[in-house]
Amino acid sequence: KMANKNSSDKLTKANIISIVGLVLLFSFTFLGHSFKSGGEMGWDILVSVAITGLAAFALWFLVKAKGAENQLEKWRIIEISTLVAYVVVVIPLSFCGGVTNFFAANADKESYKDKAHNDIAKIDSVFSLYKNYEQNAVVKTGSGLRNSVGIGQSRSSELVNFMENNSINPTGMSVNNFEELQKGYVLGSQYEQYYKQYKVERDAIINTIDSWNVIQIPSQAKLIEDLAVQTSKWLTERSASAKLPLVEYSAISQAYTITLSNQVKQYQVDGGIENLEFRKAIMSAGGMNISSILFLIIVHVLILLNYFVAYRTFSLGLTKNPNNDGGVTL
Repeated sequence: KMANKNSSDKLTKANIISIVGLVLLFSFTFLGHSFKSGGEMGWDILVSVAITGLAAFALWFLVKAKGAENQLEKWRIIEISTLVAYVVVVIPLSFCGGVTNFFAANADKESYKDKAHNDIAKIDSVFSLYKNYEQNAVVKTGSGLRNSVGIGQSRSSELVNFMENNSINPTGMSVNNFEELQKGYVLGSQYEQYYKQYKVERDAIINTIDSWNVIQIPSQAKLIEDLAVQTSKWLTERSASAKLPLVEYSAISQAYTITLSNQVKQYQVDGGIENLEFRKAIMSAGGMNISSILFLIIVHVLILLNYFVAYRTFSLGLTKNPNNDGGVTL
């Protein structure tokens, strides 16, 4: 006995399987594109919705065309055109959406973890550079000032003005107090607090990457770059907050002189942000790999299953109900 076409109005197993296929397509496109974009969530959502929506619309249109109850030749042409469009447009788009990035990165995750550790090490080294440079800068300024206040030493008018403006008396104790004050600006409690907070964020990122939580990997990659930028900015500003000019003896004027600018360094990771590897690596991972190809083939078969088993109208009778092939009820 021919199956009743009205049964197609109910939620069938084929409907559910196609929905599962669409959910898988959306989920893995979102995950894949998050790897491809390096954690730009807005674009990840937009691309995932667009590709999945296109697949869902094409499926709906295919089923509608296959079961059309009028102008059968016209709908047959539309059905074939839509199926061709699905194969030529929707399927390639799903490959371009980032699924290949996801599978490629996960297949070689240990090497990507190493890149993340290398990036963090580069940021760590900025703190080491900062500490060494600022300690030396403090010592240079303090030594120069101490030498200038020695018995019988002459000081340039610029140096005298600097000392007066900063309440430095021509004594070793006063210079020592000024030196400690400047050291506090660059290496004191605020620096220690910032470094402690950095360590917390750094360890959290490393722990997440080492556990390879695929949902969070792209956002952590973005966080590494953000942390590098934030660290560079904060340390550079902190360096500029202290008054650490060079005070040196001039043989020409036979007096101690002062530079017009402080010892300030522009801090950044070695080679700049562009030299960080991890985020760029997961974004460029990809290429056709067997895992992503097989996965997407299965997903599209699941999606199109509802079309494959849908009722087809073969001829229109004089009654309201057209003849159809009976379809397959799953």
